[in-house]
Amino acid sequence: GHIALCHGSHVLLYTLNGHLLVEQKVSEAPDDQILCCAFYNGAANEWVERELLFTGHSHGVVNVWALTTLSDGAWHLQLVNRLNHVDMMREDGGNISAGITALLPMANSVYTGDEDGKVWEWGVMQRQTSVSMR
Repeated sequence: GHIALCHGSHVLLYTLNGHLLVEQKVSEAPDDQILCCAFYNGAANEWVERELLFTGHSHGVVNVWALTTLSDGAWHLQLVNRLNHVDMMREDGGNISAGITALLPMANSVYTGDEDGKVWEWGVMQRQTSVSMR
């Protein structure tokens, strides 16, 4: 397990013993702030291929990050998905203006909530592994 601290545009990831693994800027725009973050740890005894960190941002975006190691052994957060909360009322197809303030990643869905009190449900694609028995 790890501990994530999200502040401004930065994520700091620590071990349970307090050792800093990575400090990374995850937002380029100066007014894009991280408002919440949550890990997906798996359900029950589910084995998770990679540890995922979700960050909710002030411009209606949720980013999904995987903790990876670089060739030099340093830790890094790699962007693996982006959940855009599209405002259907906007002609340009842009995101909602409300920031994402709540995240709940679960086995089959991810729930997000915004500053306006709206809750969004995102389906999760389940990958199946084929096992051959001989």
